[in-house]
Amino acid sequence: MMLQLDQVCFGYEGQGPAVADVSLTVAPGEIVALIGGNGSGKSTVGRLAAGALMPDAGTVRVDGIDPHDVGARDEVRRRVGLIMQNPVDQIVSTVVADEVAFGPQNLGVRGDELRRRVHTALAAVGLAGYEDRDVNALSGGEQQRLAIAGVLAMEPSYLVLDEASSMVDSAERPALRRLMRHLVAKRNMGLMTITHDPLEALAATRVVVLEAGRTVWTGTPDELVGRERARFQALMLESGYARGLAAAFDAGYRLSSGVEPEAVAAWLRTAGVAAQQAVERALAPEHAAEAPCADAPVRLRAEGVLASYDARPVLRGADVILREGRVALLAGASGSGKSTLATVLAGLREPQEGAVALLQPDEAPCGAHEGPVAPGDVALAFQHPEGQLFLDSVEAELRFGPEHLGCAAEEVDRRAALAAEALGIDTSLLARDPFSLSGGQARRAALAAVLALDAPVVILDEPTAGLDAASRRRLHAVVRGLAREGRAVLVISHDLEEWLEVADELLLMEGGGVRAVPRGGPVHLDEAFARAGLAAPEAWRLRALMSAPPAGEEPVAEMSGEGASSHATRGPEKPSGAPQREQRDLMPEEPRGRLDARVKIILLLVGIAGVFLTGNLAVLALWAVAAGALALRAGMGARALLRAVRRAAVLMAIIVAANLVSCDGTADVALAGTWGLSIAGGLRAAVAVARIALMLVSSLMVTATTTPVAVADAVVRLGAPLARWGVPVEELGMVLSLALRFIPLVTEEVHRVELAQRSRGVRFDEGGLVARIQVWKTVLVPVMVGLFRRADRLGAAMDARCYHESRRAPRDPRPLACLDRLALAGGLAGIAALVAVSYLCS
Repeated sequence: MMLQLDQVCFGYEGQGPAVADVSLTVAPGEIVALIGGNGSGKSTVGRLAAGALMPDAGTVRVDGIDPHDVGARDEVRRRVGLIMQNPVDQIVSTVVADEVAFGPQNLGVRGDELRRRVHTALAAVGLAGYEDRDVNALSGGEQQRLAIAGVLAMEPSYLVLDEASSMVDSAERPALRRLMRHLVAKRNMGLMTITHDPLEALAATRVVVLEAGRTVWTGTPDELVGRERARFQALMLESGYARGLAAAFDAGYRLSSGVEPEAVAAWLRTAGVAAQQAVERALAPEHAAEAPCADAPVRLRAEGVLASYDARPVLRGADVILREGRVALLAGASGSGKSTLATVLAGLREPQEGAVALLQPDEAPCGAHEGPVAPGDVALAFQHPEGQLFLDSVEAELRFGPEHLGCAAEEVDRRAALAAEALGIDTSLLARDPFSLSGGQARRAALAAVLALDAPVVILDEPTAGLDAASRRRLHAVVRGLAREGRAVLVISHDLEEWLEVADELLLMEGGGVRAVPRGGPVHLDEAFARAGLAAPEAWRLRALMSAPPAGEEPVAEMSGEGASSHATRGPEKPSGAPQREQRDLMPEEPRGRLDARVKIILLLVGIAGVFLTGNLAVLALWAVAAGALALRAGMGARALLRAVRRAAVLMAIIVAANLVSCDGTADVALAGTWGLSIAGGLRAAVAVARIALMLVSSLMVTATTTPVAVADAVVRLGAPLARWGVPVEELGMVLSLALRFIPLVTEEVHRVELAQRSRGVRFDEGGLVARIQVWKTVLVPVMVGLFRRADRLGAAMDARCYHESRRAPRDPRPLACLDRLALAGGLAGIAALVAVSYLCS
């Protein structure tokens, strides 16, 4: 019984071979780490192992089953769970319980067995009690554990993790590593982890190295560090902690004893002074931290910055000083406000309170100024900057920013050439279409396009996510080079261990503010990281453990599996002993109100029809009173209702103008010549506007009190009779559910790309209509490309979880409760009464 690839070859259409003659095995109870540079074929091997791709040559066997057999393909995908880098790209639902249930439902599981699997899977990943949570409200680490739970609910024998920890912060990574060890040890699962993280690789049972699609080395972590040290250093980013581990290994430590600081520290206490001193020397950062220099010129100063989203404070009096020639590292938990702060510092968002000032050097570049920061003054690269490329060539992307800042042609040429040189972009790539580049090449081109702004302050948000060690080292050198040139650099990253080797200063987000932490300071600073919702870097933790006395040593927190709760989660926890709500077909209770979604949808549709049958303003006023009362019952304030109506303000204005203004000389109130105002037209406009407003408010009440999953479920159940006539009701329900899930994600993506292009000098509020439409091309093109890529990844994730609508288990019958029936009858009676009154008054 094992997962086996034997002389497997695979190539993507129109490209060379991505995998050539790869052979490897994964047995139950072992962890196999797959490492190599970007483009070496790691992800392709992972997808081949999971049955998501079929090999062109060679064989794949999962416990003897060949995925080439179409009838056995779903069984292979059930036995091998595939978990990708970004959890957002593989989460289908908006509610935790429904997300975990998705895979088993595709396998035909239903009823009590389905509920058992959901409960067991969530408990295994430390998310017990999260069944009713909105997936978009979870942290990045919680979303990744949810993705793992969705696979575990299918009860696989093997897991393939494709850089599953690369998108989570330092508090979540140790918990994910513990979870993987637990699944292998307690469930006897086989695990293949594709990774650039040295700790994940060294914690494996075996390591397989890929190069250009071929297996070039296989062995244990001890053999990799002992006999292949040069290979290890080339492929894995050598942080202070990685050097400390290697030093401990040289002194006699064996990696099979554990790679966490607690295990190494326990061994060092018995290993002697020489071993301890060797590890201490290795832990020291290669880039010596300088003491903050008060004389270094300030390039950017933010004081008392306050910023909110939907009345929720994100930044509360944040103060930041960025100095010339220095690299500052900003870290914080997911949702702590790091990216919001970056947009404020770059002049892309006005703070509600406080100020951000840019202090330019004596010879400021073109388009820059001294004073309040404005878009284009600060070079800002968002996470995955390659997602904002849209032009026909790399060279055009490099020239885009300087041209929009008004630089002369010679200056544009100079900046583009320097940026290309800094990121290692040779002339052969300049004419290439950005969409034809590899992932690493596209990232370098996008970063070069940002650096071409030649700004005195550079902000990089998660610049190395997904990059291999060689690309990261190159980017580290670029960042230090920017500092040597006199620029102030701010790097935002959850990978503290990596960037502490580069940064001069460490800033932590804490409670909406920013706090400076001495980078080379005392070793007892765990509390500072804990207050920021983070775990201290491994090198700091090991130094602290080495200096702490053995007495009173606390045990390492481990995830105990089923029934365990995660201490790494930062969301609100349910009180211990709280009664668990009985699940009804795994559909969550509504956020406000307990009415069945089917009742709400029926009343909404009938109510909208009733409103459009009503032509009397007095009766429409009664409709408005009823809608207002229901809105208050749903917990919606006047501000939310006004926002809903404001979205149709332009349409309402057009309706009013078209009906109220008369230009044929028949106006009741003359204005000028044949122009005037029509009283009858004004009444028609008032009726039309009232109808639209009532429709919007009613729709908002339903969406605000009903989850997207409940809406999709209600639509499918209401439309079930249509399936008898061949209408694909279930498929339409799935499409609706996905659409409702991704609408907010698309909105966020449009906003992100818009901000990114504004930071490159694009102005969306200047010029005529045609010019503004052309400007929006800078946003719409990358957003559409990104949506197609995301759709591909989501489709692959659904396919990996055996999605075939025709095979999904039928939904459990769910008759309306007594309260639902009463509400439906009362609502329909009320609507009928209002319509009748309208006809009597007409």
